[in-house]
Amino acid sequence: MNIDKKCNLFNFSYSKSLEHYYKIAQSKIVYIHNRAESKDKLILGHGMDPKSFEKEDVKPPAGLNEEELDQWREAQSDAFDFSLERGRDELIQYFSKSFKATAQLILKNQAFFNSLKSITKVYCLGHSLADVDREYFDEILKTSSNKAVWVVSYHNPNEKESRRNRLNELGIKNRQIILVQMNELVPEFWDKLKLNLRIAFAKLRSTIRI
Repeated sequence: MNIDKKCNLFNFSYSKSLEHYYKIAQSKIVYIHNRAESKDKLILGHGMDPKSFEKEDVKPPAGLNEEELDQWREAQSDAFDFSLERGRDELIQYFSKSFKATAQLILKNQAFFNSLKSITKVYCLGHSLADVDREYFDEILKTSSNKAVWVVSYHNPNEKESRRNRLNELGIKNRQIILVQMNELVPEFWDKLKLNLRIAFAKLRSTIRI
């Protein structure tokens, strides 16, 4: 696969494959979760805020007299499930320990995102577009051109439409999307892609005139 050594690379992987196999300078790569074989601590986990699992204390209805309030408290006590609460607490502890503060990582790399204003092509290769990384894609969309063409890969043919739907959910229009199966990423594909990009940009320009 041919990779333009001048492009900006946003790497979700921990490996040095881009440097080792494609001879990309480290200075051109943002290792958003840090890099293996370095002194940096790898950032593992998910982007779900543990606070979203916290349960608010149940408050009694307004206007109860003392006797009714005692009855309400007794009902709450009877309904308390120790096993369920313990399981929920352990779940919160797990998510707290494995939580990756995506917003902080974006802020730390804000200079990279701000540099995307003139970007007209975004290649997303080997990523599932899962919710765990949604905030990164939102930031890329916010800081790059809203006319950029997105070239996005998929592995199995049955993933193709789900990729398109996911991109639509992110706010990317069909006319900006080019989908490619991973096993098609051969030199001939890149020649074909240049033609497809010219067609895509022509469609965008005609749309802009309207």
